Amino acid sequence: MVAHLREQLQQIFGAYVHQDTLDTAAAEMAGLGQAYPDLDEGFRGALRRSIEFARSGDAGVCIAIEKSGYRALNTAEAQLILAELLRLYIVHFNMNTRD
Repeated sequence: MVAHLREQLQQIFGAYVHQDTLDTAAAEMAGLGQAYPDLDEGFRGALRRSIEFARSGDAGVCIAIEKSGYRALNTAEAQLILAELLRLYIVHFNMNTRD
């Protein structure tokens, strides 16, 4: 996993997820993504790239996720967590767009 992507993922999980639910984190992130399109692009890109790293077996994603208090015991679990956060982010982003 590229160092800057690991840092970005650690920031996402440390700042937004930080022992809260993925849904709550996604809602907060989506609000910011709506207000700041560069953040939207950054959130989506970081999560998508991290899913690919998890799929390839890179344990760096597990370390980054664990910054939030979530546990990813292996890269398969990490991939599921990341995919769910991305899914929830997109749902909340789209809901905010309709408001």
